Amino acid sequence: MPSYGLLTVTGMLWAIDRYWDSVSRERTIMSEKFLKGEAKGRAEGRAEGLAEGRAEGIKEGVVKTAQNMKREGLAVSLIAKMTGLSEEDINKL
Repeated sequence: MPSYGLLTVTGMLWAIDRYWDSVSRERTIMSEKFLKGEAKGRAEGRAEGLAEGRAEGIKEGVVKTAQNMKREGLAVSLIAKMTGLSEEDINKL
């Protein structure tokens, strides 16, 4: 078997094999981190979407209540006080 300096062919093959093992481990670690980050991002996005949806639903409920109060003839100032909407917004309903 030929010898190349201090390394033998077997030693070089062993070193190459170790190198590709480390590359494979690194790729596995990076893939796992990517998947965890992707899952975390999805969870955060889902939570944010739910919060926005709830806030929008609450706002719609308040507007609907203000419309009903206005239809029943309550004073705009009272509706504003009870719903937190501005008198300007109530007048636009």
